[in-house]
Amino acid sequence: MSLSSKSIAFATIKDLKEKLARREISSRELLHFFIDRFAKHDVRVKSALEIFDAESIFADTAARQLGAQGLLSG
Repeated sequence: MSLSSKSIAFATIKDLKEKLARREISSRELLHFFIDRFAKHDVRVKSALEIFDAESIFADTAARQLGAQGLLSG
């Protein structure tokens, strides 16, 4: 990852969007960072009912970009 974990963790959404646009970080790197961070800290908080892994999220995103219909699509 080209950016430090601290700079990502405390960046604003606007900053992260700009870093993505400038290709300083990829969406995959960003997603993995936050999934790992969530897994590390949620052990104490227990705020999630369900967590999807990064590969499932990217597969779903790719399918939507290709126009694939989901189960609930009419």
